[in-house]
Amino acid sequence: MKLLKKITTFLSAIVVIALLVFVVCMQMYPENTSRVVGFRFYTVLTNSMEPIIPTYSLVFSKMIDEDEEIAPDTIVTFKANRFGQDILLTHYFRKTQEKDGVLYYRTQGATAPDYDNYETSRKDIIGKYVFHVPYLGKVFLFLKSKFGFVMYGELFVIWLINKTIKTRWDEKAREKRIKKKRAFTITELALEEGKDCLVLSGYLRNNMKKPVHFVMARLKFYDANHNLVKEDLWYLADKTYLKQDDMVKFEYLLLDYEGIEDFEIHVIKYKH
Repeated sequence: MKLLKKITTFLSAIVVIALLVFVVCMQMYPENTSRVVGFRFYTVLTNSMEPIIPTYSLVFSKMIDEDEEIAPDTIVTFKANRFGQDILLTHYFRKTQEKDGVLYYRTQGATAPDYDNYETSRKDIIGKYVFHVPYLGKVFLFLKSKFGFVMYGELFVIWLINKTIKTRWDEKAREKRIKKKRAFTITELALEEGKDCLVLSGYLRNNMKKPVHFVMARLKFYDANHNLVKEDLWYLADKTYLKQDDMVKFEYLLLDYEGIEDFEIHVIKYKH
């Protein structure tokens, strides 16, 4: 169960890290990242394609080769220059039109009465629209903002603190297990056949300065192939207090002992 939990945690961390790396790469190196993954996504900031694509939707477009034909009325994502600023738009491609010997692709918004004024060439068209997620673009706008980078820092600090605390807890738990293991000595262990039973016997010694009682151990019994046959909890010492260096003999009877060849015994708790 612990192994499954560790694997799940590890895989979840890998997925989260991969998504973060992907998002950061798409924001910092959109062209290179898009060529690698074959897709481009961006946030719609206008209502030019409503109601088909609402404002602040996150649009996913599939990258296409420059020589790939585009059918009229296909929704495409293309580069445009608006008031001196390079932007991405997703509009309908309506038709091609030649001007001064140059072929342009005429685009149009969903509700616009006329074609766009952009002189869009084939190399400006980067992909075909695939799907969109409404309003998710607001999240990515935030992640790109300076407040988003502040959040990255805060999340990293929180993760670092959590990692430090967890590491310290693990160290304390390990120290506690070591301390518990050194608290007692179990000697003269024997697994012998009695009358219609097996008898596990031995001596328990208290190594601590404080007296203890109700010392409980976990007993595990295995067959010749070290397969677990039986597991039980047993008091090696009862209500009688054991002072430092005191020893007590214990016995555990196995009535159903067929196939048992080996055993383990570990103290798990006690009372002072």
